[in-house]
Amino acid sequence: MSVMIVDEVTTFLGIGAIRVEGLERESLLIATDKNEQGKPIF
Repeated sequence: MSVMIVDEVTTFLGIGAIRVEGLERESLLIATDKNEQGKPIF
């Protein structure tokens, strides 16, 4: 599976970007890396 940015994850899960970032902070979604803006990459 290819890496996904926050916007792609929001579309896939049907939730908002703030919620995706919150889940990543809470370690409920595991990011593989961060992009140059500091946003998680899944």
